[in-house]
Amino acid sequence: MPPSIPKTKSAELMDILNSIKPEEGLSEFKYMRCIRILKELVLFTPKDQLKMMRSMVELSVGNLQQAKTLALKNYETSDNFQVLRNAAYVFQQTMALDMVVKTMEKIIQISRKMNIDVRESLPSSYGLSYFLSGNLGLAHSYYESKETTILLEDLEIIQKSLDISNESLKGILQIVHNAVVDNKVRCDSLEYSYIDEEFLLTIFLHNNNDEVSRINAEVANNCYEAGLLDELNKISYFFLPSEGKQA
Repeated sequence: MPPSIPKTKSAELMDILNSIKPEEGLSEFKYMRCIRILKELVLFTPKDQLKMMRSMVELSVGNLQQAKTLALKNYETSDNFQVLRNAAYVFQQTMALDMVVKTMEKIIQISRKMNIDVRESLPSSYGLSYFLSGNLGLAHSYYESKETTILLEDLEIIQKSLDISNESLKGILQIVHNAVVDNKVRCDSLEYSYIDEEFLLTIFLHNNNDEVSRINAEVANNCYEAGLLDELNKISYFFLPSEGKQA
């Protein structure tokens, strides 16, 4: 049997990150190992790739503000599709959905300049971000597919039915984002339902029931202080632990 091929440092780092269980996060030992690997990669790895990997490491240990800051730098300076898609993922995990939209817009612009089919470069799972960030009017640039078109048309009808402004959506989202980052909780996924003219948005977090209950109360209180409680009730943001998500 031939000897096994040694893993590259970047492959080793990705193996560590991919082995993380959402409910456990990254151990201190593995975190320090990741930091050492990143230092070893500095001399021969593009800066945007390094920031991308570091943002994933920080996200995995709950350093959401640092992860977002690194993703923001990549959004501002990188034209690499993989790096930008990763930035969009970090923004989604921290509920910075306005930045998800901006990152997608940048991917669209680069794709068009390079005559690349947008469907080959654009993440397909962030259509809801346009609505929640008060940017549904920009959705025309989102690549067309039957599923996405139906989603965006439905969201336009929902926003009109709820009679909620873009500014109110942006204000609520900022409060939610601050709560997520301040409490160092990652957003696992978003789900929504619209039944009998009632909209319910569920945000699944990597936290236990007690912590999630506290965040629900914090968001409601901060919306009340900002004069957005009525608007919050229209959207019905509700946090649940990921462990309670139905398969």
